[in-house]
Amino acid sequence: MKQFFGAVIFLFLATGTLQAESLLPDRVFIPIYTGHYYEVPLDETQPQDFTPSVYGSWDNRILSLDYGFGILNDSFQDLAFQVSVGKGWDLGPDAVAGVFWGYRRAFDDTASNTEGLSFPAFYATYKNFFINTVGGVVDGTLQGIVTFGLKFDLTPR
Repeated sequence: MKQFFGAVIFLFLATGTLQAESLLPDRVFIPIYTGHYYEVPLDETQPQDFTPSVYGSWDNRILSLDYGFGILNDSFQDLAFQVSVGKGWDLGPDAVAGVFWGYRRAFDDTASNTEGLSFPAFYATYKNFFINTVGGVVDGTLQGIVTFGLKFDLTPR
């Protein structure tokens, strides 16, 4: 883990984009509800719809991509971190749509997602609201999650 964060800091320094103001995220996301569209057998732990978390997004940085980092209680209430890289496009003065690739892993080695999850996702924002969806076809069944929440702009887009 130390190597990962060291590599990120090195990239910012090497490209000359690390400035005092760039340490703060451009946007903060607070998920309110996470809906699961997949079936979990009744004898297994059921996913939670309330996943308290906070994410920061640093927009248009290295290679004009958006980078994110967050801390969350995942769907099985394991404390986890998530990193992402993606791109958003303005659809108007108050709307953005985009895609990102994320990686999520629990801090606890005994947690349900110790191996980590790697996933593509789509998102959209309108004013102070966001929605994102993560999913795919697994064993012939559409599975994934949809998350709704609040977005706060700390810098203009």
